[in-house]
Amino acid sequence: MDSASALPLEHEEHDPTSVEHLKPADGDLKRTIVREWQDEMSTKRLRMRTCAVCAKDDFACELQDVSVSTVDLTLLRNDELPRKVLPTTYNFDAYDRALLCSAGLSDVNVPANMIACNKCMKSLRRGSMPKLALANWLYYGREALPPDVKEAFDSASIFERMLISRVRYNSVSCRFKAAQYDPTEEEPEQTYVLRSYRKGVRGNVLVTPLDVGRLYDVLPPAPEAIRDTMSVIFIGSIPPTRKTIRRLRPVLVRKSKVKIMLDFLLAHNPYYGHLQGFRGYSEQNLNDLFDQEDAGADESVPGAVHVGFLPSNDAVDSASADYTRRNVDGITDGVSADVLMENVGFTLGDHSPSSYRDMKLTALERCLAGKAYLGYRRGSSMVPDFDNPYLLSMAFPEEDPWGIGGMHHPFRRIKISAVEQVGHLLGMHEGRFQRHPEFAFFYYNVLRKQLVSQSMRYKVPQSTYKSIIDQMLQLDLSRLAALRECCKKNPLYVPTDQEDKRIMALMGSVGLIARQVPGSSGQKVMLRNEIRSVINYRGAPTLFITLNPSDVDNPIVRLLVGEDINLEDISRGEDMDGWSRKILAAKNPAACAKFFDLVMKKFISLILRYGKPGRGLFG
Repeated sequence: MDSASALPLEHEEHDPTSVEHLKPADGDLKRTIVREWQDEMSTKRLRMRTCAVCAKDDFACELQDVSVSTVDLTLLRNDELPRKVLPTTYNFDAYDRALLCSAGLSDVNVPANMIACNKCMKSLRRGSMPKLALANWLYYGREALPPDVKEAFDSASIFERMLISRVRYNSVSCRFKAAQYDPTEEEPEQTYVLRSYRKGVRGNVLVTPLDVGRLYDVLPPAPEAIRDTMSVIFIGSIPPTRKTIRRLRPVLVRKSKVKIMLDFLLAHNPYYGHLQGFRGYSEQNLNDLFDQEDAGADESVPGAVHVGFLPSNDAVDSASADYTRRNVDGITDGVSADVLMENVGFTLGDHSPSSYRDMKLTALERCLAGKAYLGYRRGSSMVPDFDNPYLLSMAFPEEDPWGIGGMHHPFRRIKISAVEQVGHLLGMHEGRFQRHPEFAFFYYNVLRKQLVSQSMRYKVPQSTYKSIIDQMLQLDLSRLAALRECCKKNPLYVPTDQEDKRIMALMGSVGLIARQVPGSSGQKVMLRNEIRSVINYRGAPTLFITLNPSDVDNPIVRLLVGEDINLEDISRGEDMDGWSRKILAAKNPAACAKFFDLVMKKFISLILRYGKPGRGLFG
């Protein structure tokens, strides 16, 4: 629990010798808790519906049905959008050209009733556009795509999406497990059958510090660029063959689909036009995509993709061990549409002490020279990632194909922060953004970098503060620059000159802190101090409770995804097998996060009864 959601202290007087709170709850309290829990977790309250104004899915209790005639639809118009991107799923002109989500309309042909969330209705009643309305440049026009282009975007594999992105911030490694010989093959010694083990996805691995974005000047990228960003890892008893690799549908690339998507983006997306430094489409790179033996094929794995092999052993298996049955293997044919890969997005970074020392020296040199703050990053050519309106469309063109809904859009009437927009996109109807394997982690990294750049501070002991400042002001800038160059050329450089030793000692006395950055050492210290304060005020806890809400096994997740089920019918039995539930949870991470948040809050409110008069179940 972070500091923002920490429970506030109550300041009532209490007797430290009292044991009243240790007495078991009586039957009336237990029945009250059960009744309230059943009411709060009922289908009626938890069924998901869609706001027609902002297109966000929310609980039915947070939404209301309103007559369209009572709403000023002109507030929901965006006449600056080109005609070619306008909605086609409802009668756009009949609804006074308002940008709406058809899933929230009772009638798509004639204005009748619509569903709106409480926040949107509050703004509309004030006569203003809701902040997160589709009309505020949060509409992406996917319904207006040509059928062949829409099908290409919807069916694109992870490698195909990477080939059409102008910006890459990470590399992707796709992991496949298990292989065995197929005795029915004519050449069993050279081929084997790929079996995709039914295994729950454990999530992406993020490594910091982050490399800066790589901006491609031609698409598809050159083979050397692909080699740095795409890889496939096999875990099994024998290495894969070329025939096996060609069976990997999740990472196959179809030249025809790549060309369809690129032709559309180059013609209709303003950020894919012939901007400065961008040379557009490369027929040569597309033709050179596959190895020589597959040169004439339309579908294969790019020849520049690195294919690795790890022998299966207990150490590898233990890395994904789980005390639940989430990761119990079950074999299914590799051609199944519901094959789950472990997509691991990682970023290039240098964690060595020499790199950290190099960055500190550069920062100190700029500060003493009176230069502006420089965000120091190691890596390839830079792409602005803070307050960048075209980053979304360049990194994820399949989600913003027209280039009309980026972060910090310059034409947006009501400003929206990147944090607000990312949170909104993850909750939008149809769940395209939440199901994207990279989107959430990509912007998590961007937002964390921005937070670090805004909150990073130097730290020195108060007792030596004045002397350290005096020593810094006396430093020779040319000597400091020379020392930095020495450290850059030789990461193991050890100064021998007395002046260089003095500079290094001074650097060692200066620390860096990022107090408000989640996960940082500074925030951990702050939370630890808060816990200690609570213990000092109230005493040590007498009861510890461990909660582990299971998104795979609980039917509430199905309701949050939008399925039409009744929780009250669960006594009749579950109609989904275990593997189908794992697939559902893996494909809907936002629904799983909402489920966890819901269960934890209801536990605190209804079972612990925090903030309510009287005691809770545990005292």
